[in-house]
Amino acid sequence: AQRYQQEPPAWERETSWPTSALIDSDGNQQLAREVLDALQPVYWFHGHHHVRLDDAIGRTNIVGLAHDGGPADITALLVGPDGAPIAWDVPDELTL
Repeated sequence: AQRYQQEPPAWERETSWPTSALIDSDGNQQLAREVLDALQPVYWFHGHHHVRLDDAIGRTNIVGLAHDGGPADITALLVGPDGAPIAWDVPDELTL
């Protein structure tokens, strides 16, 4: 499987986060990718990304939820007993 690599390296990123925090974050993301590669689940869900993410790596469907305070359809997810997302009609005014 393709290895995880955050680009550019932490020390070259323009951000208000300390470089040490970015390095720690990269390490956590690398560990998560190693688990994904080893288990190859059908679904992989994670929370609090800054935008909604729907993607795939190999056979794994990846769903990342958006930030708090946004519309419920991008910040929350219903999942059935089989682990698959359940489609739901979300009222436009519902935010989480």
